[in-house]
Amino acid sequence: MKAGFGTASGSAGGGDAGFVPPPVEAIARLFPQLEILELIGKGGMGAVYKARQPGLDRLVALKILPPRTGSDPGFAERFTREARALARLTHPNIVGVYDFGQVSGAGIPPASGAGSPQPITSLHYFLMEYVDGPNLRQVERAGKLSPPQALQIIPQICEALQYAHDEGIVHRDIKPENVLLDKKGRVKIADFGLAKILGREPQDFRLTGAGQVMGTPHYMAPEQIEHPQEVDHRADLYSLGVVFYEMLTGELPLGKFAPPSRKVQVDVRLDEVVMHALENEPERRYQHASQIKSDVETIATGTGRPGESLADSLAHARVGRNYRTRQTLFGLPLVHVAWGIDPATGRPRVAKGIVAVGPVAIGVIAVGFSAWGLFPCGLVAGGFWPVGLFAVGFEAVGLAAAGFQATGLLALASWRAIGLVAAGQSPIGLERIVVAKGMVLMLGLAVVAAWLMDRLIGAIGNAATPQTTPQKPGWRIWFALLGVALIACFLVALETGCPTGSGSGLPPRPHEMRILQHFTAAVPPEKVEEYREMTVRLELLKKREGELLMEYTEGNPLVQSERNKIDKLKQQQADLEREFPSLMHRETGILQRFTAADRPLSEELALTEDNAWAASCTTTQTFRLFEVPNPGVEHCTVLYRARLKTEGLAGRAYLEMWCQFPGLSEAFSRGLDNPISGSTDWATCQTPFFLKAGERPDLISLNLVVEGRGKVFIKDVELTAAPSN
Repeated sequence: MKAGFGTASGSAGGGDAGFVPPPVEAIARLFPQLEILELIGKGGMGAVYKARQPGLDRLVALKILPPRTGSDPGFAERFTREARALARLTHPNIVGVYDFGQVSGAGIPPASGAGSPQPITSLHYFLMEYVDGPNLRQVERAGKLSPPQALQIIPQICEALQYAHDEGIVHRDIKPENVLLDKKGRVKIADFGLAKILGREPQDFRLTGAGQVMGTPHYMAPEQIEHPQEVDHRADLYSLGVVFYEMLTGELPLGKFAPPSRKVQVDVRLDEVVMHALENEPERRYQHASQIKSDVETIATGTGRPGESLADSLAHARVGRNYRTRQTLFGLPLVHVAWGIDPATGRPRVAKGIVAVGPVAIGVIAVGFSAWGLFPCGLVAGGFWPVGLFAVGFEAVGLAAAGFQATGLLALASWRAIGLVAAGQSPIGLERIVVAKGMVLMLGLAVVAAWLMDRLIGAIGNAATPQTTPQKPGWRIWFALLGVALIACFLVALETGCPTGSGSGLPPRPHEMRILQHFTAAVPPEKVEEYREMTVRLELLKKREGELLMEYTEGNPLVQSERNKIDKLKQQQADLEREFPSLMHRETGILQRFTAADRPLSEELALTEDNAWAASCTTTQTFRLFEVPNPGVEHCTVLYRARLKTEGLAGRAYLEMWCQFPGLSEAFSRGLDNPISGSTDWATCQTPFFLKAGERPDLISLNLVVEGRGKVFIKDVELTAAPSN
């Protein structure tokens, strides 16, 4: 059937489902200036007759609107306003409007729709350009439409829509029935009778009544159904996407649908164009028909270089680069550089060669986000000598490295590990974990984590590449998340320790891995005994000093002699601790000792000439001294001890210790039974904290509390631990 004006119905607009086109004889009486030749089409929006204008000797198409629509109050004014707007559309790809108007319906049989027959008082009509050819639906049903032909038709539709949109007119019913093809293959868009004027006249003046949803359901944009009064030109682009999908696959994109390239053999780049046009949200769609035209023409001509018609993101991300040398070695190209999507398969390219460069690279020398080979370098690298953010191999170097030898911020090795945190049989680092048992399991977990990190990079790369269809997280994503969890477990293991070969069966605790322990050798037994004797002598001297202070003043020669012995012994002990830092964490019970070189947390404390800190206050105040993180003690008595003296203090001063436990719970101990008040001589104060079995604080805070006015001096601050009875 030859068509002059698309009329197939799928709308529920102002049309009448029971409209019966008047016979040719009746129409001829109403239009004496025309030769009515035949009825060539009918639908819910009217009927189309083929006619001839004798004076101009040309064929025309006469469209008659349903008479019931014409009787609608206010329709005549809306019809006139929109018809004038349509008459302004003069474009080679739009069916032209020659004339429009209204004729008397006298002599036309009454409409036979629902209810009793109603007399026809008038008919509204359009006199249109006649297109001698089929519509797109007829061509599709005849099976004569190939993908290359579709690529020739779509740009012409885009040109017509872009022109109409520039004129402020939205079609709102783009579908195959409204796309006509003349004998020369030129496209003509018909039936702008559903169009809405934008920016030209008030919104109340439109051919469709207020609140009506106009269009054909399967071709309508989501917003056209949900918010029909807020539709703009982007609704036409969605409908065009449906038409394009149907032209390529022969199916409508209903429900969960696959991209065109998975249905038929077409260029995979068309998936991006079609799926971009079919975005549910208008903001994520193409914004102009000219953009679709540009992309389709680029694909049709086989080009894809930047600066040409296709968007740069499409050109770079999906076309990419694929270079390989002709020279080969062991069947591999000497150099292979590859990235982007392979148009033939739709999958990301993988660089494979002696020298391989790309997001995913496999070769003797491999460089990429994910690199595997003899000498790989990448975010995730695996091989003999890998270098990367996450490296696994024989001798691995990276931010996180695992292998026979490993160097990195986090290092795990079966032999030598060097890093800020190092775990292995011979670890070297700021925090070291000696691992003898379970090493194979740990390395296995590291390899699995590396593989899953590779999957994560692949998933991120796919997300960064323009997708053809909305996708839910696949197995790669879930396995990648598992990989991240394994890495987190690895970090926790590094933090909390791993099973050791010491025979104790207990993991090293954080206090055994302090920064003071780095690069230290084993402590000779004679040094351990010497340090133990110093500690015992120091305790005896302090006890003797306390006894003397009960009888004499600070300036007494006996007191001064004992104090000099204490200071000398402390200096010897400190020298030994600097040489062997782990001594302070053995049986001595000293967790931390603070000297004048340590800076207290409270900035209000001033250092004096005799290496004490002075606190001046006019009211009750708490001074924060020091914090000991992760002391690694439990089921013991922790003792906070210091020497204090006052100057003009009207009140009292005492020590305060807070213990913070995992889960943010806290408890404190105050030396209220051992305060200092009004004394100008040095006195030893202390406060204990009794830890039960299983109570392991992760932070101990040491404070000085002054209640009253005056000045308080404090020095020789130390924290010790003794076994509980």
